[in-house]
Amino acid sequence: MLKKVFYALILMLAIFIVGYSVNYNMGNLGYISLAGAFIMLFSRYFAPSYAMLIAAIPCVICDFLLGAKQYVLYTFILRAAEGYFLSHFLSKKKNFAATTFLVSLIMTLLAVCVDIYLYGITVLSVSLIKNIVQMLLVFVFANVSNYFLDKIRKKV
Repeated sequence: MLKKVFYALILMLAIFIVGYSVNYNMGNLGYISLAGAFIMLFSRYFAPSYAMLIAAIPCVICDFLLGAKQYVLYTFILRAAEGYFLSHFLSKKKNFAATTFLVSLIMTLLAVCVDIYLYGITVLSVSLIKNIVQMLLVFVFANVSNYFLDKIRKKV
């Protein structure tokens, strides 16, 4: 049990470091970050309850520190759902690329809905572009990384 908690803390730290240091500020609309790619990579190794916390907590801390406080509640809910569903479906040996694409697409649509809720319909085009760019970056990075990690695992 303690070993699993320690691994979870290490992975949360990795997600936080990536989310905090590798981002592009979009003003009131938050920031584009690669933290989602690490959530996708790490969620397969934990039960859904752990994956929820591993995904949500570091992203919420990043929102506080990067000045996107208006997104904290939504980030916690969306990232926890992302971690849960990724963990749940990937534990059932579902295809990594298909699962991550579907979850990324749903998260993108929900993030656009949050932006519309917070700022009105006038931000629709900018929010769509921002969230689609983030989705594509995260999806490509996670799947390329997963491909190489699978190659390494097969050799070991």
